[in-house]
Amino acid sequence: DLGDCYRLNGSKIFISNAGLSDYYAVMARLGPQKGLEGLTMVGVEKGMRGFTVGKLEGKMGLRAHPTGELVFEDCLVPKKHLLGGEGGGMGVFMGVIGPALLGCGASSLGIARAAFEKAVSYAKERYTFGQPLGKHQAVQMMVFDMATAIEASRLLLYRAAHDFDCGRLNPVDAFMAKMYATEMAVDVTYKAM
Repeated sequence: DLGDCYRLNGSKIFISNAGLSDYYAVMARLGPQKGLEGLTMVGVEKGMRGFTVGKLEGKMGLRAHPTGELVFEDCLVPKKHLLGGEGGGMGVFMGVIGPALLGCGASSLGIARAAFEKAVSYAKERYTFGQPLGKHQAVQMMVFDMATAIEASRLLLYRAAHDFDCGRLNPVDAFMAKMYATEMAVDVTYKAM
């Protein structure tokens, strides 16, 4: 019997601000429950015994905050750090994930837009076969595809952000906007290179 504590064991990867934050909201499974019912959210403080920051990821961009692993080895978390009640982790998660998803999507949109602008500028100044690179049909088609994907991503994000501002964010819309924006950013930056 742990009394007034939960014991956390395991690890979580790709955590934003790993090592920088003083507090972490950690989703954990209590006991053998399956599915959403077993998920519980607890607040873990930096410096708690049994809680360490593991490997930090080497990233090509978005270096303003580290991304890394959190490791829990018999980390005792007081039950007063419970967020949303036992088994209520998904409710807490869905209540806070919207802004995080929109922020990630907006960052991805900005990255894609910057890569697109750089590629268009380069296509105007680089000459091949006696004309600017941007005059070649294959390059024009690629630029058009990039611009279309950026605009589609912007519209998904704006719709979800507007709904959030109005207090009616649908989490599915936020997930779609974030997913599309991140995949679009990878595709656009690849084409820009």
